[in-house]
Amino acid sequence: AIQPKVEELNPLLSGRNSIEERPIASLPDDFFVQFDAVVASRLTVAEAKRISLSLQKSEEGKLFIVTDTFGFDGCAHLDFGNSHTYRREIGKDKLSDLLKIEPYITMSDMLDVPLEGVKGRW
Repeated sequence: AIQPKVEELNPLLSGRNSIEERPIASLPDDFFVQFDAVVASRLTVAEAKRISLSLQKSEEGKLFIVTDTFGFDGCAHLDFGNSHTYRREIGKDKLSDLLKIEPYITMSDMLDVPLEGVKGRW
């Protein structure tokens, strides 16, 4: 029902996206690897870990975003994959060389850390 609206917003996705309304448990692990990016909401921690672990098996970096809302509040948890690179801004119109996230911590590992044990968040 929402897929035509998504494709209207971004015509480049036409025929390349899949909006699944089936339960996550009914989808095999290799289902997720076919996509460059997986965006999911209203997942349990176990379901998020399962998808994360299946995407890690791919040699290509896969983007995994978990979102949820709580009334007016919302959150997103992003895993850019182990091959993600970025550049730092080092001045006006100047960027650093490509950098990798070191150490790369998987979403599955992140979800295992109790929030009260997280240090240096801000």
